[in-house]
Amino acid sequence: MLRQSPGGAYPFAMTTKGIRLHLDRVQKAFCTWITGLFLLVDQTRNQRDVLVNGADHLFSDIRVVSAGDLRVNAAVTNDPIGMLASAFNLAIGRFRRFIQNRNSVFGIL
Repeated sequence: MLRQSPGGAYPFAMTTKGIRLHLDRVQKAFCTWITGLFLLVDQTRNQRDVLVNGADHLFSDIRVVSAGDLRVNAAVTNDPIGMLASAFNLAIGRFRRFIQNRNSVFGIL
């Protein structure tokens, strides 16, 4: 006699062979799901590490500028931290030009 699984997707004979076949399919589906989950966790960790490292470098550059060194140019990457670094570079560049203009107006070198 043929019966269907609760979802109706797998018709199996209610024999030992049919049950084993069903369990094999469930096991494969579960293993595929677990593998995908682990891959997502690894990708998330890698993305987190990239963002944290980028933020650390940007904070280091900010500390250098806060100590008075305007020669800093933060590394720009293709992520949200890179966007911040680009804005930081723009602001520091404008400030650097402002200081140069001020010094040239007052004759300070």
